[in-house]
Amino acid sequence: MNKLLIPKFLHKIDCADFDAVSDCLQKSTPGAINIINWDKYPYCPKVFFRMMYDDFALYIRFDVEEKYVRAQSVENQSSVCVDSCLELFLSPESNDEYYNLEINCIGTKLFKYRKLGMAPELASDEVLAKIRCRSSLGNLPFEERAGNNVWNMIVIIPFEVYWKHPIKPATGLKMRGNLYKCGDELSELHYLSWNRIETERPSFHQPRFFGEFEFC
Repeated sequence: MNKLLIPKFLHKIDCADFDAVSDCLQKSTPGAINIINWDKYPYCPKVFFRMMYDDFALYIRFDVEEKYVRAQSVENQSSVCVDSCLELFLSPESNDEYYNLEINCIGTKLFKYRKLGMAPELASDEVLAKIRCRSSLGNLPFEERAGNNVWNMIVIIPFEVYWKHPIKPATGLKMRGNLYKCGDELSELHYLSWNRIETERPSFHQPRFFGEFEFC
């Protein structure tokens, strides 16, 4: 099982300033979303992430290099996984419940709470609006582009959006989760993860295969 140490910002940061957030994140150690879990889908674009936190939010920078990139989903809570998509699944407490956040490459979001054996709950529009992101590809939809596509995304996730769990970040706090990169309708399908998934077919909704996040 992979373990990720998430450092805290050493000074106060203006969370409204994406450039300042990005500069701080660049100083942290990158992780890779590079595990090919299913032999049928061997393509592995280059995907790195950097993650930090403060008392109010989780901050992530993704850097991606891939053959094909696409952004067609423009409505929040739609199937963003059909586009070039980045995902963070997080389980704050028990292993049988988690939140799945999925964002395509122009910032369209899907966010749900899930508990095993129960129907998922969609985040409200108010909650979704609190999750902020900026993509180097902008925010307008486009058809698939082939070539050496290099892009990045900054995501700011206030802890309050995890509406069923009052998260109080502190040194030593541990949670479980996984990060993913996919593109269900790209010319080169791929299903990459940070922590390995051992299932017969592609499935990211596998909390038993989450890794460990530790705040430091």
